[in-house]
Amino acid sequence: MKNTLLLSILVFSIVSCSFAPFNSAKTARSLGKDKWGVDAGLSAAPYISISQGMSENFDLWASGELQFGTVLALGGKYAFRNNIDGLSIAGEGALFYAFDAANSRGYYLGPIISYKAGWFEPYISARYNWVKWDFAELTSEEQDDIFFDFFVFEQDFDYFQGTVGFNFWFNENVALNINGKYLKLIGVDGSEAEWMPGISLIFR
Repeated sequence: MKNTLLLSILVFSIVSCSFAPFNSAKTARSLGKDKWGVDAGLSAAPYISISQGMSENFDLWASGELQFGTVLALGGKYAFRNNIDGLSIAGEGALFYAFDAANSRGYYLGPIISYKAGWFEPYISARYNWVKWDFAELTSEEQDDIFFDFFVFEQDFDYFQGTVGFNFWFNENVALNINGKYLKLIGVDGSEAEWMPGISLIFR
């Protein structure tokens, strides 16, 4: 009975925690000054992101993502190389907060590279993510592997997220996005990586 109760508490705690938003920029190109964009779909969690071009090279955005709690994020993307067609290179970053049992919060940052060739635009991105959970201290026996096949019961941890994706542009303003994300904890021996699929619609 005691072990069953402990397992129930641990599972409830884990499913009440959130990670950094899984969704991120899907092109290194900026929107352009005073232009708007909407990006919505599954990342694999449901999400919506609304962006505005603050200058020709800088976009500011806000997003909401439904993980184990609602994760709100505010971030930006700056295009160092910004081409309507061809190669574009940018950096992105965000702060986030989740309304969940652990008050999950943190930040992420990293580069994104895309190449637009007419209707087809492949891209890759890499992100460093730092997350803090408000948890009581747990004994070593309680730090069991429940989520993503590795241990993440520390009060704060970091992990890597790499993304490979493709945008299929129906016209200049609407695209279908398909992507795959690779997640890997940093500094945890024996941790396994996870692949997560994503699909969304982009309006610019």
